[in-house]
Amino acid sequence: MGVRTALAALAILLSGCMLVPGRVDTPIDLIGEVSKPVFTGWYVDYCNGGALTKALPNCVQVGGEIYKVLLLGARTPAGGKSQQSLIIAFPAHALARDYRARKQVHLVRTPDAFARETGVAYLAREWSDA
Repeated sequence: MGVRTALAALAILLSGCMLVPGRVDTPIDLIGEVSKPVFTGWYVDYCNGGALTKALPNCVQVGGEIYKVLLLGARTPAGGKSQQSLIIAFPAHALARDYRARKQVHLVRTPDAFARETGVAYLAREWSDA
């Protein structure tokens, strides 16, 4: 086997091990562990009906920062498996980088502008402790 063939075979083999964000039909309720938050630079504007925005010029609020998080072990409330992991947008306030908590989330699709900029297709519009 030539070097090029061996490298091509290795590339194909390793590509199957890459993390690919899961897909789900929305809206959907899921339970899983929220972890690894990273602030997106976006906010939920509670003064404007909950729209997603990059700035809050006329709204004084605490919370609503949108974090890109990993939802691990996602299951439906009835216990059915959904995805091993999903990347979702999670509104919260001042999450630590090592934050981990089990949550029930109601996921909806994110607006196009948010999805294009962040690469995140799902927003936890509502959530609670699970």
